[in-house]
Amino acid sequence: MSKRIVRRVLVPVLGGLLVVGAAFSGPTASQAAPPTASQAEQLRAAQDAALRAGLQVAPKGLPSARRSATVDPDPALSTLPSLQRADYSGWRTRDAAQAEARAGSRAQARVGRTGRASAKVLDHPETEPASRPGSNDTRATAEKVGAFGTGKGDRALVAITGAISGYEVAARALPTVQEDDGQLSLATPTGIRGTGRVRGTGVLGDGPHGTEPGADGNNDYDFYSLAASAGERITISTAGSEVDTVVALYDPYGTVLAVNDEAVAGTTDSLLTYAVTKPGTYYALVAGFAPSGGLPPDPEDSGSGFGDASTGRYALDISAVKVDTDYYRLDLAAGDVIGATATSGATTLRVVRPDGTAMVGASGSDLSGLYPEESPLPRGGNVSIAYVAERAGAYALQVDGPPGTYAVRVEAYRPGTEGRGATRTQTILLDLDGGTVDTTDLGGPGERRLSPLRDFLPAWGLKASQEKALRDRVVAAMKVNLRRDLAARGLNKRLALDVTTKATGSTAWGRPDVSRVVIGGTTAEAGIDTIGISSTIDPGNYSHTDTALVLLDTLASPDTDNEASLNHYLRPGSDRLDFVAQAIANVASHEVGHYIGNFHTDGQDSTHTLMDEGGSNFGANLYGVGRDGVGGTRDDEDVRFRTDAYSRLETYSGQENTLNVSAWAFVRPQG
Repeated sequence: MSKRIVRRVLVPVLGGLLVVGAAFSGPTASQAAPPTASQAEQLRAAQDAALRAGLQVAPKGLPSARRSATVDPDPALSTLPSLQRADYSGWRTRDAAQAEARAGSRAQARVGRTGRASAKVLDHPETEPASRPGSNDTRATAEKVGAFGTGKGDRALVAITGAISGYEVAARALPTVQEDDGQLSLATPTGIRGTGRVRGTGVLGDGPHGTEPGADGNNDYDFYSLAASAGERITISTAGSEVDTVVALYDPYGTVLAVNDEAVAGTTDSLLTYAVTKPGTYYALVAGFAPSGGLPPDPEDSGSGFGDASTGRYALDISAVKVDTDYYRLDLAAGDVIGATATSGATTLRVVRPDGTAMVGASGSDLSGLYPEESPLPRGGNVSIAYVAERAGAYALQVDGPPGTYAVRVEAYRPGTEGRGATRTQTILLDLDGGTVDTTDLGGPGERRLSPLRDFLPAWGLKASQEKALRDRVVAAMKVNLRRDLAARGLNKRLALDVTTKATGSTAWGRPDVSRVVIGGTTAEAGIDTIGISSTIDPGNYSHTDTALVLLDTLASPDTDNEASLNHYLRPGSDRLDFVAQAIANVASHEVGHYIGNFHTDGQDSTHTLMDEGGSNFGANLYGVGRDGVGGTRDDEDVRFRTDAYSRLETYSGQENTLNVSAWAFVRPQG
């Protein structure tokens, strides 16, 4: 039996509400009929909104339908054709486990001054009195960590110990939910007004839109309202829940302010913290994880879900309190590479620049397992971050977490190409000729034979006679991205790098200081379901023999509806040769960007960078297509390395200066 579902589908996004649909007819939850075109469109809109908010939409821990034929790669290392199947949860768990394993056995890299990694550790106990929290709670009042850095007489390692002072608030019982509470206007009042805390349990699936008998099965959402004051922190935790939860915080207008799916890799508990800058009413959402996105498509329609969410009992702790946070001053030189890890207690670390800009930050996450073995940076712990200093100055390390003691380790090094371990200029070798390639370091199935670049020319309307011109333009565009732009706009004035296709003598693959990008082949040939992938992410560039792969079947797809295909943007007026060369070079530069230290930037915002994540917006983000929507025309954009927000789908927050990270990766060797 079919029912009429009237749904506006106001998709919540960070910054507003997006109207994406109209009324449609659909089957009840008990029917297995395939979705109509309208339903499929609304589902995709909900998934896109979830991805923009930073929630994965792929099932967790389940093999993809194509896993038997191809490997699903780590999304942090890849340019994916679609994010709909990316299991960020599973890969975060794997990367964190690898970080812990390497933390216990890593050998320090001996590059330049990095030999001091074995020097005596500088101890810095926090000086803020436990009885008077607040003395080091801002960047301006940060405690100076003396004698730390890469300068003569400094120590490259510091062990910081301290405590987050708790502003304890007695917890009251969480009010009993009165269903239906699945929309903002029906939220259960917590009684929190300015300062307070409630704790208790709830159930997902028991409402009129849940899964119990008599419900319509559209997903059950539980909203809770609270009032908070400026300077406080709202915390929403589902630690100890039986169900896989997603939590979110909304303002009264239905805008999503923050979301969290997994507080720690390998768990299904959620933990969200939000610093309140404007007093008022806020709404906490508890929902079940769902491949449709987790969040309600319309926060003012409790029946707007898609019936695929996790259900069961959850534990909930909501608070709005003033909290302690600790800042430590680190005096760094331009190009210094620092790594920090919280070995106990603290769950959040952030670097703040001398100008007050919040740069890399992370909470309860650790992607240091993606560093290469040669990297000297610390790994493991509750949370890990890395940062490359733009200029000399007083940077601040922010340490945060639950009340109690913590231990944080910070290490400083010079870039990997600057010191005694680098004997000559770094070379990036572009391999455009196909042949047998070992994909093991890329997470692939081993040795595979790949088609050369020339096999793909007809798909773009190019002639065989244009192969040399295409190769030359790819190399020229790579040199602009990785050498000219970095030298002209970066802060490293001793930049040295060579880009070549000539694999002879000192530029041959397998020689020291030669990394490569293999450009060619198909998904089926490589056995990896991606457009591009890198072997590592290496802040500071300590491994100089890395591999990246750019596959060409998606870029050459004849499906002009596929936004990842270059043919989607080619028209009779296009300069095909120039556009194809630039797009290939940009994807290749993206993958090089990973193995010289960059993570993904936000591909959903208006800033286009070479490190924007894949999955959507390919034309503007990576290929440089201008406003006319046609590639190879006068309005095409020069996409570069620049500062942008970190990808919301990965574990970092704040700003990433990919220009700076990239420029300091290629320092002319001394001596």
